[in-house]
Amino acid sequence: MTGSAPLTAGDFANFGAGTPIPGSIRRLEQIDLAIARLEQGGRQLLLAADSDEELSGFAGERRELGAGRRGMIAPLDAANLDQLRSVAPQLRPVVPPKEGASFGGGCRMNGTATRGHARALARTPGIHGVYAQQSVRENSRIGRTARSVHDDTLANLLEIGFAGTFTADADHNKTLEDASTYQAAGYTLFTCDPGDHVDDRADTATAAELEELLEDVPWSGLEITRGDYLRRYEQKVALPTLDGSQELNISAEDAGRAVIKYGRAIAHAASMYRHVAGLAGAGCFAFEASVDETENPTSPAEHYIFASLLKHLGVELWSLAPRFVGRFEKGIDFVGNVDQFRSDFALQAAVAHLFGYKVSIHSGSDKLSVYPLIAEQTRGNVHVKTAGTSYLIALETVALEAPDLFREVFEFGHGLWEEARATYHVSAEPTAVPPREGIRDEELRLLLWQRDARQILHVAFGHILREFSDRLWPVLRAHERVHDDLMLAHIYRHVRPFA
Repeated sequence: MTGSAPLTAGDFANFGAGTPIPGSIRRLEQIDLAIARLEQGGRQLLLAADSDEELSGFAGERRELGAGRRGMIAPLDAANLDQLRSVAPQLRPVVPPKEGASFGGGCRMNGTATRGHARALARTPGIHGVYAQQSVRENSRIGRTARSVHDDTLANLLEIGFAGTFTADADHNKTLEDASTYQAAGYTLFTCDPGDHVDDRADTATAAELEELLEDVPWSGLEITRGDYLRRYEQKVALPTLDGSQELNISAEDAGRAVIKYGRAIAHAASMYRHVAGLAGAGCFAFEASVDETENPTSPAEHYIFASLLKHLGVELWSLAPRFVGRFEKGIDFVGNVDQFRSDFALQAAVAHLFGYKVSIHSGSDKLSVYPLIAEQTRGNVHVKTAGTSYLIALETVALEAPDLFREVFEFGHGLWEEARATYHVSAEPTAVPPREGIRDEELRLLLWQRDARQILHVAFGHILREFSDRLWPVLRAHERVHDDLMLAHIYRHVRPFA
């Protein structure tokens, strides 16, 4: 649209197709764009250009705007969002930077949390945003897809006029098929979760049992013989800690237990890395390995061997998520001995620094007490993942604006605790939740900050959203400002320690 003045909110209002959201108005290449809010709560695209050719890839209702300009009212759907990405490649997710802090903000409410995530990170410009982040497990529980998560994220970023870069995380991919699905949907960070291949028997096996288990290690998949492996990894490693250097002594037994525990997981991660590289191409994606959801902590020696064998197999790690000491439970602060965590984490961070990748903090929501030491020990080279905490902010909005609905949601979730908790590290006690009958409407939101009630609602998200989404969604749309302000303040508390 060279020479044409950009359209204003008034110009877009003249389309007669909803109320243009002022923050969404922008020029993308040769197209003026706005997102309009509809009375019934939906959204649609308003487009303008100097010729029909510039709008030819979009599907919608054409308008003559005068002065030779062409307009279109278009649904905010997958096809039109794809066309926007084609017209303006800067809207596509990027490969995340290797250095510095990054923050992953998943959203289980059709991407609406993304607005608050992006606004919070705008206050900490040194932190890279990973805004499209949803695991296969989460999507299966709430009926979303890799593609819908990506599209919802972009739609909400457009709504606030976001002009930066962001990354899309294919979170907790367990199979090559998972990775293929996310790669086809445009994701640029792949989090491989090989937890199903971890053998926790290694931690308690006797000497005789270890010998037998070593025979079952997939040595061919690790591209090393048993003898060469044991000779290589029985060693002393100088780890570059903040205090200088600390020696990590790996005995033959340590090395044996580590490869029994993680050997199959390492081989699986390498297989997924090669699969994604074949689809996306070298340099067009980042790769994380995650073993945070396993039963037992990852020792610094195991972390070192895990990373070293992946490097041996040609895997370039962007980040790795160990299982830390203590408990990183859903929705609440760190549980455990902070001094013990500090000592262990210093070595975990040193291993990552040695190999040149980030430590990734899964279930990072609300771990405010340990954020400062994590930021310090990683030298700010860290990735933090959150998701459920944003869903809880959505429920806090409902508690404030629709208390009767919130009461119904809470009782429903409370009744599903035993079923919902099965796949999570949580420790809530349903009997410790305060009686709801005596809680006034204006105090309901406080339930979301009582640890037991908070975890009960957190892990029941799939059941709750399947049952109540049609009623929750209108409340969030009607009270967007309340929701967005709560989200911004809450997420800013998470990212500020890493700025």
